[in-house]
Amino acid sequence: MTAEQRDRKRIRRRRDELLEQLYEAAKDERRRLGDQISIEFRATVDALEDLDALEEQERRKQGA
Repeated sequence: MTAEQRDRKRIRRRRDELLEQLYEAAKDERRRLGDQISIEFRATVDALEDLDALEEQERRKQGA
């Protein structure tokens, strides 16, 4: 397995972890706050967005 393949797997594993956190945070938010969004929820969403950007950057590298 190449370093690039390991990096992709690492990124996907991290994404899965963050998605699980997001799901748990969303359930808690719905119960606690209704329409208001907490700092924790926003931070998780931001982390997912950052991870998406990193994955897109990796895809572009592969295509270049």
